[in-house]
Amino acid sequence: MPICTKIKRQFYQDSLKLMRVSAQIKEMEGVEQAFAFMATEINKKTRMQAGLISDEIMAAGADDLVLIVKGENEKLAAAALEAFEVNISSANAAKDTEKTGKIAPATFEEGYTELTANLAVISVPGPYAALQAMRALQAGMNVQLFSDNVSIEEEIAIKDLAKEKDLLVMGPDCGTSIISGVPICFANKVRGGNIGVVGASGTGLQEFTVLLDAAGCGISHAIGTGGRDLSEIVAGRTALDALELLAGDSCTDIIAVVSKPPARSAADKIIEAIRKIGKPAVLAFLGQKSERLSDDIYIAGTVEEAAAKTVALFRSQDAGKASFLYARKPLDPALLDEIKKLTVKQKQVKGLYTGGTLASEARLVLKGCDHIVIDLGDDEYPRQRAPHDRSLKSYGVHFQRFCGPLHCRSAL
Repeated sequence: MPICTKIKRQFYQDSLKLMRVSAQIKEMEGVEQAFAFMATEINKKTRMQAGLISDEIMAAGADDLVLIVKGENEKLAAAALEAFEVNISSANAAKDTEKTGKIAPATFEEGYTELTANLAVISVPGPYAALQAMRALQAGMNVQLFSDNVSIEEEIAIKDLAKEKDLLVMGPDCGTSIISGVPICFANKVRGGNIGVVGASGTGLQEFTVLLDAAGCGISHAIGTGGRDLSEIVAGRTALDALELLAGDSCTDIIAVVSKPPARSAADKIIEAIRKIGKPAVLAFLGQKSERLSDDIYIAGTVEEAAAKTVALFRSQDAGKASFLYARKPLDPALLDEIKKLTVKQKQVKGLYTGGTLASEARLVLKGCDHIVIDLGDDEYPRQRAPHDRSLKSYGVHFQRFCGPLHCRSAL
């Protein structure tokens, strides 16, 4: 089958946008495969293994956009490639024009000066992320930094500048937030309410807010911090700023903090801040023993326990006795059938996660017996594969290294 390619020089595009447009092109008549990617070394290496890379593409730079279409015949492939280029170029502008009647800004400067928004969501490769975050802060914008692979030194510098300018930085690697009821990036659509949440900004924050929603509670704000914020060196910079905001927010009556195991020094700072705020609160410090710090401040050791205690506070019940939101149910018959297929020697659990908080929680629950839990969203893995490529195939080499040969019957 013929393969048509196009290289657009110095034309950086967000990977989420490229994934969306690629999926649209794949639906076109006669298109077998469609790829759009920035010509980074890892992206070129990945496509080379699929036999789709030419010498011209190999010579392209990381800021060059590559479009590839494999079609049933030359005519269909060429038509799809033309549509690909048009869709990539017009996706942002068309979406903005449809909603506002205005053309989207072409540069960061235009966006900062022409728009009335006060939040910039930044998703660029890690080496450029700190610079763009600084530019947004200097322009008076709060920042949600979706980019990963930002150094710890850059993270601290960004957050210190935000503090100096009385702004908020969520991230880096912040994929989830809910601000005044508006879900941003990968947040779930949950009901509004009076519970303000601060979390690392990924699967843990999503899980917690969904549990509250299912129990009939609502969220005022869910503020992401980035997965390293409660480390000893970052020292809870964003979490403390977020708590200060929730303390003064008239729509927030209850506060919850969700974190994978924090550094002791960072946890102490959070507890001190919560005590000063004076609002009922639950601190989900994973792995820590459940504890009542005062009449209406609690520590929980798991995400579900934290949600249960938060719901109890919302309902004016005794949060000290709350640990599970739902009664335990019998295992699904299909899962039972799979368990029956295991041999007596198969006792080791191998958990594959794409979220730090849930992976940390699983490690704590499964501690002992040589169980293995891997967070595939950790920066170690995105550096070695194409951004946002969550396919099992792309992770295979890492699975083999940590887990040995895998025989998966179902996806978790």
